[in-house]
Parts: sequence; C-alpha cells; structure tokens
Amino acid sequence: MRDRKIGILAVQETDLSPKDVDNIHKIFSKRLRIYATIDPACPQAKEVAIVVNKEKKLTVIAVYAPNDTAENVEFLEKLKEKARGLSKPDIILGDWNMVEDGIDRVPHHQDPSAVTDAMREFKRKHNLQDGWRQTYPDTKGYTFLQSATGSQSRIDRILVTENILRNSSDWTIESLGIHTDHQLISTKYSDPKMPFIGEGQWVQKASLLTDKAVMKRIDTIGLEYSERIFDPVGEKRDGPYLQREGDKTHKGRTEDKIKQPTL
Repeated sequence: MRDRKIGILAVQETDLSPKDVDNIHKIFSKRLRIYATIDPACPQAKEVAIVVNKEKKLTVIAVYAPNDTAENVEFLEKLKEKARGLSKPDIILGDWNMVEDGIDRVPHHQDPSAVTDAMREFKRKHNLQDGWRQTYPDTKGYTFLQSATGSQSRIDRILVTENILRNSSDWTIESLGIHTDHQLISTKYSDPKMPFIGEGQWVQKASLLTDKAVMKRIDTIGLEYSERIFDPVGEKRDGPYLQREGDKTHKGRTEDKIKQPTL
C-alpha cells in the first residue's frame, strides 16, 4: 500500500482471524484500519477485508460473490437490501464471480441472463457504473485465469457512482508480482474539494551548507562559470558586453577588474 500509494484496499480470502486484525492494529494503528468479515458457514474461504490508510469519508463495500449462478442472484438481492440501510454506497468492489458481457470472457460467451439481469438491476438501484468498462468500452482485459482450462474473465470489478467516476483516473488491471490467479484492479480517485498540490520544488538539504567538501565544490564551479561570462580581452561583438583588463595594484600584483562600456 505504501509503495503504490493505495488509500483503500479490498482483499478476498484473507484468512484473518479477529486476533490477527487486532495484532495488525497494534503495529499499524496510526496508519491502517482494517474492517474484516467472514462467512460463518465457511470461515476459511470467504473472508473479505477492507484496509484503509487515509481518512476520507466514503462508503465502500467489498464483496466476494458465490460461484453458483442461483446463489449469486440471491447474493445480489440480499446486497441490494442491505445497502439500503447504509449511506449511499460510493464504491462497491471485489470478486463478483460473473460478468455482464461476453467481451469479458475468453472463450467469448454470455453469462446466464438471471445473474446479468440481477447485476444490472443492482447497479441501476444504486446508480453505480463499471468504471473500467466505462473508461475502456471496447478493450479486452481480464482479472482471473482458470489454470485448469486456460479460460480468463474480468470477474473482479470496481463499481462507482457518477461522481466518483468523474473524478477518477488511471483505471488499471495489473499483476501483483506474487503467486495468485487474480490480477490487481485499481483506480486513482482525486477529491475535487481538495486543493491542488503540484509536484513541488527540488531543494537541497540544509546540512549541505556546512559540508566543507560540498561548499568547496560549489566555489570551484562558481569560479569556473564566472570566467565564462567575460569575453576574451580585445574581442569585439555587437551589443553591450563586459571586458576585462589588467590593473596594477599597489602590491604589484595584476588583478582583474570589470570595465563596463557606456550604453
């Protein structure tokens, strides 16, 4: 999360016990907050967790839908009812174990109409959109690989409201770099109420001002560049210029002084 600057992370099949969550909070309480749930009927396989590392008031739901079509339809109906009791969901994401369009499967085929109709009704009810598909309407991308058959599908999706979609960018599907049959899906959301912060300005560390080696090098470079601003003695060119001429001092040494022509 730190390396990728992830603000909200939804994880499935976490295998996190309440004790595990408490231990993580003890170590990272200042930076992370974990909301984890399990399926009492199958506590070792259907865990879902949301990990938050920034304070931002959003309603986020992480899901892990059943594989069976009939169970998936029932799941969507229950989720639709439960979501009514919450503040309006901003983001619902996770493994839906179904796709709405044939383009999201290889080999290409449609899912049963019962589950696709239930999903469309669920999205309509909560004014949600598939952010990745809205951004890439004709692109083929897949998040899950079935090793046994080689088939692929985009069953992992992020559903968002119109406001979230309007202020989101960088919708991606990418490898995690660890052994898993699912890809990481992500997007970057920018709160429109937050002030714009640019890339910043590079500055030197204050400690360098007392570093003798660094200061000596700066002096050397400064002297080299100061020599370059003068034209060779006697050389003429158009426009104003600076000219050096030797000047005998009372100590008998020759020093440079700057003679600037009258403009």
